[in-house]
Amino acid sequence: MTKQPRRERLQAERTRQLWLFPLISVVMLVVAANAWRDIQAGETGFLDYMRLGLPIFYAWLVVAVVMGWDFISLRERKYLDDELSRAFRAQSLGLAFVVLMAAGTIVLAISLWRPDWTVPSIVLAVTLGGSVAGARFAWLDRQAGRSDG
Repeated sequence: MTKQPRRERLQAERTRQLWLFPLISVVMLVVAANAWRDIQAGETGFLDYMRLGLPIFYAWLVVAVVMGWDFISLRERKYLDDELSRAFRAQSLGLAFVVLMAAGTIVLAISLWRPDWTVPSIVLAVTLGGSVAGARFAWLDRQAGRSDG
């Protein structure tokens, strides 16, 4: 059995992460929704605000991985920052930007209609934008045949 070259192994690992993080973000949205319910009920504590921010944190984490700003990507830049990855990055972030703009527009409408839904709508919009960036990058990578999945 041939050992998988380091470049392919690192790129496959990044792709697995980028499939996993959006799924984790969905779970974090449920956690955030419960935290928002507690905040609205007046049962607030520091942990509720932290739980509300978890999906935002994961959205930023996904974007950091897509951009190559995470620790592994920075350390292994020569393997993970090739021309194809840059093209995937541009396509992924372009789509994520359009999704974020559309979601922001919807959040504006929601905030005019139901101001009390503004905060969870913003959390959802940012999470959606980050998740789209990660999922699109992973999908493009898989389509290119780089993933071992």
